[in-house]
Amino acid sequence: MLNIAFVFEPPPADDLQAAVEWIAASDVPFWLHVADPALSRVADLAADLGLTRSDASFAGMVRPSLGDLPRDGSDAAIAPVTIIDGALAFNTVFDTVFDIQRADDSHLLSGGADAAARSHPYVGRMDGQVVATGAVYRVGDNANVPGVAILKRYRGQGIGTGMCGTVLRDARENGCRMATLESPPVTVPFYESLGFETAVTYHIFTAE
Repeated sequence: MLNIAFVFEPPPADDLQAAVEWIAASDVPFWLHVADPALSRVADLAADLGLTRSDASFAGMVRPSLGDLPRDGSDAAIAPVTIIDGALAFNTVFDTVFDIQRADDSHLLSGGADAAARSHPYVGRMDGQVVATGAVYRVGDNANVPGVAILKRYRGQGIGTGMCGTVLRDARENGCRMATLESPPVTVPFYESLGFETAVTYHIFTAE
């Protein structure tokens, strides 16, 4: 899909350069999410590292508990991605919603068995067409929820709520106790309605 790196404290220049070079070598789109305490430092280094600051910002949100999860009240059929066709459909919806350009799809199945065991992507279908995506990526007892995306014409039908409930139940069943995600300002109220709280604001840098 894409790589997202997080910077919470002002980094040494060499460390940040090494991190950016390592991410860029994977040849997939990446975003650098920079928290307020590190913003000035990264901004000063951005030009030398080939990074451009975006006008966008994201809320880093947390759900402290995975109890009382939302139920799926939509007509969408939500199921895990299990084959390459499903992965391609996942990327098509995800890229459309988040306006991401890819050179190719060769990275779809990369990451190895360990990454695959911790990352579970899902798609939601209406009338056989993939119209929504969601995923959970488990790190210890934390579940990160990247890429909940609904095609515009299918929003407001409860699909997002059902997708979030599905991936959070997946996380809970696999031993996670809390969840985190990154949300643009427009969807913060939606995630708040599902029990998430804003913990940090991220400023976005991308590769030139």
